[in-house]
Amino acid sequence: MSIDQTDINRFQTDGLVTLSPGFSRALLNAANEAIDVIDDADFFPEGRGDAFGWYKGDVLQPELLKLVCDPFFEDVSRTILRTEAVELTLVSLRVTKPRPNARAELEPEHVDFKCGNSALQSTPVPMPSSFFVWLTDVQTDNCPLYYRPGSHLQVMRYMDDHPHDNNHEIKQIPPDLEYADPIPVFAKQGQASLISGPVVHGGSVTPGHRDRRLLVIEFRAKGTTFPLYAQLEEQSQRHLRELKNHLPSDKLHLLPD
Repeated sequence: MSIDQTDINRFQTDGLVTLSPGFSRALLNAANEAIDVIDDADFFPEGRGDAFGWYKGDVLQPELLKLVCDPFFEDVSRTILRTEAVELTLVSLRVTKPRPNARAELEPEHVDFKCGNSALQSTPVPMPSSFFVWLTDVQTDNCPLYYRPGSHLQVMRYMDDHPHDNNHEIKQIPPDLEYADPIPVFAKQGQASLISGPVVHGGSVTPGHRDRRLLVIEFRAKGTTFPLYAQLEEQSQRHLRELKNHLPSDKLHLLPD
């Protein structure tokens, strides 16, 4: 098992835990070199709100797919989702450029999706396991993510009583509840934060001089469905079909049938 009980407990209680997959320096360097040659025009530019910095294309770079295929993510997902088999649902890349001399502030908060407690209590869990893989060190000078510990539990309790308050789109406005104060997620290059979709979180604007590079990898338990990310479904399905031509044969089981 690639995640111990202490980390499982923190994930369940706080809604986020940062793990250390143990990637080699060579692999991380190769991943960053692959990003270096991507044209800036292939990322959504500043001024596009939450889309700022997201890669417009499909993530097919071999150096990045080696990270996606690392057994660490599959193993953790099987444990968290209480299942014998998982499949990819989403792979995306974000590069947040530095904004020297900008005013340090938090960006608008959101939840990635809303659901009730029944999803968390089911076996297998019909929610995605979401990993934010940090390809650069993340400290106060390069846009750390902020989240509100325990807010995912509050959101799910709220949704038990308000099941229709959900449009199944990514980055929804959180319910108006009293949450814990937001705290930053600091990480070392190569670490991965496992984040619960209903946890209240958001990025930040910081006046540093370094990129923040982030690879998002999501799995779900095979045989489960979850109505989320309505506006990304077509793009994601196309990407997953294309990945059949790029993943090694021993990793094709990670793709939907």
